[in-house]
Amino acid sequence: MIHIGVGVEIMTFITSLLLYPKYKHTVLKYFPFYLGFIVFLEIFCMFFYRVQNVWLFNILYILEFNFLAFIYWHYFNRFNRKVLLAFLVVFNSLTLVTCVVGAQNFFVEPIFYTYVLASFSHISLIILLFNQMLRSNTGLEEIFRNLLFWICLGLLIFFATTLPVQTIRSWKETLGEFRHALFYILFSAVLLKNLLFIFGFLWSKKIFTY
Repeated sequence: MIHIGVGVEIMTFITSLLLYPKYKHTVLKYFPFYLGFIVFLEIFCMFFYRVQNVWLFNILYILEFNFLAFIYWHYFNRFNRKVLLAFLVVFNSLTLVTCVVGAQNFFVEPIFYTYVLASFSHISLIILLFNQMLRSNTGLEEIFRNLLFWICLGLLIFFATTLPVQTIRSWKETLGEFRHALFYILFSAVLLKNLLFIFGFLWSKKIFTY
């Protein structure tokens, strides 16, 4: 099942490259780098660095939050940018402080507080972005044909679905069928997120993607 998830991520990355002309005029032109980095990390850890690799995924989560914040920034109005800036300061400060004081061991365990705060922040920021879209003079067709909408929808569903799972600090202490259920939730969230990305790349139109 892990291989299926990675396979779908590879398909998403390839689709983003094939349809790059649709959005190369926007800040989303950097999105394939994000998708490619995820694919590279997944393959590298699956075949070459299979143990004690949690620190690599911790780096991914930190870079991911700041990269997506960079994307949001280009679409937010002035007020929402102030909210985003506050989230950025809190997120990076909490991550730094908790790692320095030892509340999170960056190299041997998932940075629990960072995961939870990042997911909550993404959910809040995407809701703000959707609200901004709906309050604008943009028609529904233009919104639904905008690649940004599908990327944000995929991210929203992913973070909202996985947030309860990320509140579990140690999977080793999770027993039996419940652990399998958590894995299926994560797998389904990754699958749905990437399918929405792929649909967005295919369905979006260049004239509506800004």
